[in-house]
Amino acid sequence: MLRAFIARSPRSAAGPALRYFWAATEVPEVVFDAPGDDPLDQMRHDCIRHKLCDEAGFRKKDVHWTFSLAVGSTDPKKPPSLRTIGFQRVSTLGIDFVIKRGSDSSQSLAAGQAASIVALHGRYLAGENSEQWRAEGYCEELPLEEIIDVVPHSTLTNIVACKRIHDEEGKTEGRVSIEGASHLTDLIQQARLQLDIQSLSSDVLSESVVAFRFLPDRVERMSGGPDTVTWDRWEWQREKGPWDEPRWLLPH
Repeated sequence: MLRAFIARSPRSAAGPALRYFWAATEVPEVVFDAPGDDPLDQMRHDCIRHKLCDEAGFRKKDVHWTFSLAVGSTDPKKPPSLRTIGFQRVSTLGIDFVIKRGSDSSQSLAAGQAASIVALHGRYLAGENSEQWRAEGYCEELPLEEIIDVVPHSTLTNIVACKRIHDEEGKTEGRVSIEGASHLTDLIQQARLQLDIQSLSSDVLSESVVAFRFLPDRVERMSGGPDTVTWDRWEWQREKGPWDEPRWLLPH
């Protein structure tokens, strides 16, 4: 019969380490180490390991790095808005991203509506580990110039083009249907040319694109893979100020 043992190592700067191993030679040792005291810094380290961001937490060029964002509507009769967002930076300050200014989601975020995210990193394959991040909190607007240098040009030009069509239609809210692809393509090409020759002013960009920083007050991290005994699940919480010591949770 396989027998499981738990050993606790002394607390280090990275937090207490919990290790599982099995009293059988045919089963590989599985080690669960407590993550760091700051979940956002832990996420940054994970993403560096997955080659998604640089040491400062900025998104690497041409990397597909996304999370799902849910935010409540300012209208209590509407369901929360759920969308896929591109990471631009993760740091101990928060998670930075951009969306179209004036959209329902941007208005809800600007109004301080509660928000939550889910992010998946890594691959669930033999010999590898993947992480699932869940977090709850709110967002605050961020000066666009803080992260605009790492935002893909395709993201900027597509948002600018869509905002121009939105304004042409005189829409103040809701979605706009496409009557023909040619006009949208022309506006995207126009915005791309303006961006390339630096004639797309910061004012025009700010009228179309808004940057936010997600500030979580509760975070969960689950990690594991086909070779692990079970998911390793940790939770951090804070009121205002530093994070409480992470808690080790049941995986389900």
